[in-house]
Amino acid sequence: MVCLGLFNKLMQKNKLLRVILVGISLNFACSSPPTIPVSLILTDTLEIPLKIDIDATHRLNAKYYNWDNKNYICAYADIDMSLHIFDLDSKTETETIDLSNLPNEKRVRAFKFLNENTILLSTQLTNQYYFVNRKGELMSSFKLEEPGFEKNDNFAFGNFNDGVTAIPILFLENKYITLYQTYFATFPFLKKHSMFYVFELNSTDSLNLNDHKKLTFFEFNDTSYPLTGQYNPNMCEVNGSILMSSYNKANLLIINPATGEKEEIKSPESAYLGAQTPIDTLRLNDSEYVITHSFYNSGYRSIHYDPYRKLIYRFVGLPIEDSLEFTSTFINVGGLKPFSIMIYDSSFNFINEIKFPANTYCQDNLIVTPDGILLDVANKGNIDYKTGALTYHLFKVVQ
Repeated sequence: MVCLGLFNKLMQKNKLLRVILVGISLNFACSSPPTIPVSLILTDTLEIPLKIDIDATHRLNAKYYNWDNKNYICAYADIDMSLHIFDLDSKTETETIDLSNLPNEKRVRAFKFLNENTILLSTQLTNQYYFVNRKGELMSSFKLEEPGFEKNDNFAFGNFNDGVTAIPILFLENKYITLYQTYFATFPFLKKHSMFYVFELNSTDSLNLNDHKKLTFFEFNDTSYPLTGQYNPNMCEVNGSILMSSYNKANLLIINPATGEKEEIKSPESAYLGAQTPIDTLRLNDSEYVITHSFYNSGYRSIHYDPYRKLIYRFVGLPIEDSLEFTSTFINVGGLKPFSIMIYDSSFNFINEIKFPANTYCQDNLIVTPDGILLDVANKGNIDYKTGALTYHLFKVVQ
């Protein structure tokens, strides 16, 4: 049983240490005998003072790195268009990388350190990508262009790496770079073409990219299509392959970046999600309808691999449990929703699903570290949330 009553009481009293959240052991798996259940134990609160505020939306791209046997978190802040590097041990900011001088002056939506001194960046709603060094200096750049989808009045480039959809840039086996790009037209055209681009990196010194594979993920151009939510995938790297989670499908997809071969992995449905109502695509220009629909419908969200414990964590956004009225187009729907984390082993066998109440964490914001997993408390309903600090709850993973 998930100890949510105790969790909520301790949240109110600000006593957050040693709370045991035990997952529900469901008696079915993808294959093979059931594995030993996994539980999460809340052991500590990590608070790092900020010199400037980093909006909760953009904490989605925060990442853990280990350089010279030291532990760091790196996060982007669009208020100063910079990457901020924090020492986890001293809980201080140690470095700022100014990215405000990129040619198109766009906000960064994804970044990936290919090594300690080379960073690959993508920016908001463009098809332009940049290699920069640790000083923020531009080293080289390239564009992703798909014939027939050149930018015009109807179509726009949709680079949704990170940002609100948490689609990361992957660097697999220090060889393959995987990028996700969409070409889309909004209401009333409702056309979309989504692609994965897999490049082989010759050398991190010369930064030469060879085209390797181009994989169509999803395409639709029909206003009657039964949309239930976003059609951007979430993905992570597992043992050199791409593991993909789709918003409206319980099953997972594993892709070999070298060959492009795809394999569907059976997964149980979330125990808490329930049936979802398709959105009326003829009303997508009605903000009140779209946001109200999102209150009571949700799906499978970001997915993360834990190389230290050989586990996979998959977020599931859950419908709001209480009635809620539309008040603004800027309402933080995700923060008001409960969510769960489905846990799998590295062979994709389902283990547990652990539910969290609404108003506790920023959905999808999970960072894997050697000590456990960090959940971001950047939710205004959480009493530990502070605008002047990065604050995480550290959960020990017990197997």
